[in-house]
Amino acid sequence: MTYCLILVTFVLGQELNSSLVDRDRAICERNELLEKYCDEVKDKAEAQKELSQACKDIEMVREERDVARKERTEAIIQRDQLLREYYQARQELKEATQEAEVAKCRRDWAFQERDKIVAERESIRTLCDNLRRERDRAVSDLADALRNLDDMRKQKNDALRELKELK
Repeated sequence: MTYCLILVTFVLGQELNSSLVDRDRAICERNELLEKYCDEVKDKAEAQKELSQACKDIEMVREERDVARKERTEAIIQRDQLLREYYQARQELKEATQEAEVAKCRRDWAFQERDKIVAERESIRTLCDNLRRERDRAVSDLADALRNLDDMRKQKNDALRELKELK
């Protein structure tokens, strides 16, 4: 019986040692798993943080995209307005250029007419000067003729008187 007891004690000691070894192994394994779990929790927390940051970045990018779309739309509207103003100004310039050409033609015609009138006036002035000279000459010739007539009448009268005296 003692032998049995010793044997049982020995077996129980070995089982105890084996159990202790299993326990130590289980504790090591638990510690390793706990460490892995902690690492996984940290990794998960970091991933959650990164995910949260990525979501924030995505939201910020969406907001920037929306702002960019709005700015693009406004830029397109402004571009269209500028194009309308440009085409309107271009049309007005075309019309103003045509009006300027018409005004130039009218101005040139007016200058030509003025030149014709000035030339005609000069021609009339020359004719008037010539007529005045002719008139002055005619008046002078008439005055000479009248003087000659007076002289001839005087001579005639003198000759008649002399003739009467001689008679």
